[in-house]
Amino acid sequence: MPSAPLIVFRCDGSPEIGSGHVMRCLTLAQTLRKKKYEIVFLSSEETLKTVPALRDNEFSVQHEEKLEYADWLIVDHYGLDTSYESNARNWTKNIMVIDDLADRSHDCDVLLDQTYGRKTADYKALVPDGCKILTGAQYALLREEFSELRQGMNRDFSNADRILISFGGVNPKSSTEYALSMIEKYKNKSLHIDVVTSSGAKSLSSIKKEVEKIKDMAFHTIDLHLDTPDMAALMTKADLCIGAGGTTSWERCCLKLPSITLELADNQKFVLESLGKAGAIQNMGPIETIDKKEFLGIFSEFIGSTERLAGMSEKAGAICTGDGVDRVFCYLMKEGKTKSGENVTLRVAGENDCKLIFDWQVMPEIRQHARNPAPPSWEDHQHWFAKSLSNTGRKIFIVEGDKKPAGVVRLDKQDKEERKDIAPSAENIYEVSILIDPAMHGQGIGLAALALLRDYEPDAALIAEVLPENKASHILFDKAGYKPVNATWHASHPHVLEGKKSYA
Repeated sequence: MPSAPLIVFRCDGSPEIGSGHVMRCLTLAQTLRKKKYEIVFLSSEETLKTVPALRDNEFSVQHEEKLEYADWLIVDHYGLDTSYESNARNWTKNIMVIDDLADRSHDCDVLLDQTYGRKTADYKALVPDGCKILTGAQYALLREEFSELRQGMNRDFSNADRILISFGGVNPKSSTEYALSMIEKYKNKSLHIDVVTSSGAKSLSSIKKEVEKIKDMAFHTIDLHLDTPDMAALMTKADLCIGAGGTTSWERCCLKLPSITLELADNQKFVLESLGKAGAIQNMGPIETIDKKEFLGIFSEFIGSTERLAGMSEKAGAICTGDGVDRVFCYLMKEGKTKSGENVTLRVAGENDCKLIFDWQVMPEIRQHARNPAPPSWEDHQHWFAKSLSNTGRKIFIVEGDKKPAGVVRLDKQDKEERKDIAPSAENIYEVSILIDPAMHGQGIGLAALALLRDYEPDAALIAEVLPENKASHILFDKAGYKPVNATWHASHPHVLEGKKSYA
């Protein structure tokens, strides 16, 4: 058994099925590697040719299933179902399935479908009793740069002229050339067009010819980006995107980017129809049925209307906030335990937790040990909570004991220069705040929650300020391995000893 938790991803990519399954698994794998998990991909040789990013990220890739143990198997594959997953129980402790079809049975502990509009009920009859079902775009697996770029974003469409064309790494149905052939006819004003695809795309030579054709016309500016690592930055610069369904839908929504979409496969239908009904995209339907005149007309209306672009941008931004990886990771972490052996877990706080946290915050037992002993008003708390949820430097988790809300913990990113006195050698520093429901004190929930936070940020210095008279909290942080720095501050520093991570 490996010393670090082992996560195995079972996914494939090919010119026929595209690269989306592998790319969303890569996003989760990159985060898990930062959390000190070991990663193995079970993927075909064709996958490495189709998705260069898998090779470039230097993960271990196996083409044959010869594993003896894994903590988690994560399956993202339309061709696999209960029969494969049940057999895998022989060598993996837990199984998570990533799906977006809801059309077959699964033997799994966690089921993730990041589709907007998908309901838990869609999977109830397809998974075992006790399986945790995670549905909706709040769980979309996006790289951290998307949420970082979203913070403070204020799109200005007053001079909209930047177009992004992106149909994924495979370019199914020559969709990129199709879009370019229509955009080249637009002559109302000069545009800057960014075309994104991969070096393994179908008909890459024909994409290049279409790009050169537009360049030779010398009316629009156009750039071709192959295997770009800067997709989030390109989306940020764009005023309008022409694309398809899949993971990129959630990337566009996170960055509030208006989109005209073409349906390229049957499995995109539900996604695009749901987003269209929400006003987050202009859904043109299947590429085979699109009327070119209608497309050009709609494109001209959008690029010429600040109001339409701004309205769609606002609706798209409400779909997905970009913290899905954090939400999913909480379900992959090993549970903590209370004194009596009940499970303690964390989940990322959401809008629906505002009143729950407020009710704790105004309790006299809680306020007496707070920096500001005065309880907040409901209006002030709502404002603080909404601002906190959009702050990428602040992470709020609900602590659950035996699947019931038991408290809240918070991590606040600190400036290392300003905290030199507390953690002088640390590069990454977070201040920890913890609140446990007084009715649940004495069960060991707080200690388990602090241990989970340590696993969540294995490489950061964690610091906590505790008022001198709050003896219970001083004892709590001492038991959690924090060392006193002075009369009020405690710190937990990661360090390596004989090849193993420990904390002091």
